Amino acid sequence: MEIKISHLTKIFPNKKTGEEVRAVDDLNITIPSGKLIGLLGPSGCGKSTTLYMISGLLSPTEGQIFFGEDDVTKLAPEKRGIGLVFQNYALYPHMTVFQNIRFPLENLKRAKEVETETGEKITNYSKMSKAEMEEEVIKVAKLVQIEELLDRKPSQLSGGQQQRVAIARALVKKPRVLLLDEPLSNLDARLRLQTREEIKRIQRETGITTIFVTHDQEEAMSISDEIVVMNFGVSQQMDDPQKVYEDPTNMFVARFLGTPPINLFDGEIKNEKVYIGNEALFTKKLPDQKIKIGVRPEGFILNNLGVFSADIDFVERIGRDVSIIAKHENCLNESFRVIVDADSAIPAKKVKLNLKPNKTFLFDYDTGERIK
Repeated sequence: MEIKISHLTKIFPNKKTGEEVRAVDDLNITIPSGKLIGLLGPSGCGKSTTLYMISGLLSPTEGQIFFGEDDVTKLAPEKRGIGLVFQNYALYPHMTVFQNIRFPLENLKRAKEVETETGEKITNYSKMSKAEMEEEVIKVAKLVQIEELLDRKPSQLSGGQQQRVAIARALVKKPRVLLLDEPLSNLDARLRLQTREEIKRIQRETGITTIFVTHDQEEAMSISDEIVVMNFGVSQQMDDPQKVYEDPTNMFVARFLGTPPINLFDGEIKNEKVYIGNEALFTKKLPDQKIKIGVRPEGFILNNLGVFSADIDFVERIGRDVSIIAKHENCLNESFRVIVDADSAIPAKKVKLNLKPNKTFLFDYDTGERIK
């Protein structure tokens, strides 16, 4: 099920100040059918608001939402064919796992084509029988691998198990779209890793179009087919996660993606050469101007004749890698990080570096837009 979002805007009034807050501002994205898409951004960027408008829990101020060819903008949530998983799971504590998963089916009417005595085919809508509901519950429980937990209450489950129950409950009614709102934020680190792998497996097995909201870039990049990076209600970039990392459209995207984060420096272009301080890094046929320069931590090469020099603050040895924490007067932070192989010879005080072209980005000094 392809989802198309056209000029979607959500404005919340601020009753104290009388001003308007644009939580989502003229958003235009198309989510391909059968893909897992991550909505990624900092708190307050509009990602959850976007998800709730897709689900129907919030009405947009402007714009349209299409599921395939169907305009669902004004359709009630229960008529959209969505499955929604919340951050806190929202399981019924007095019900067993089986009852929690079965609950959405109890009032669900499914279409059945029947033939009349005259041979005419008509569509009847009827509730599912207990046997049919049980069959669907067991089927989805096996999919999320919780079939042995069906008799337990939520209080008897771990956080990861509760999350699987919530996903099973969302899937049991065979929705057209699965929506996940920060589904891993309440889990510890080990369970987060395990559960995100499970979400990816389930999505691939079902082929359901899935939208996954998170502020965690590692989560989004590891399981999403594509990510949408948002800020202040605006889509900054949408693409394959690795492509976004390797080719950011602006400084916000470059800073938001990457652990450790990108290193940023004040620089300038002068006489078609790019400078940090007094050191010329490489040539660039552009007009003279002040710029900001971003270099990924893995984008440096140790070289005694390197074009860029810095003072070493200290060195972290982390197994297969070495992190050099260095200082430079043009760095936008107090220090910057250089990641090199563990067998590299590290000088004592000063370090000379070359820059990898594919890990070095130039940005407009005022707007932060990428300069290519």
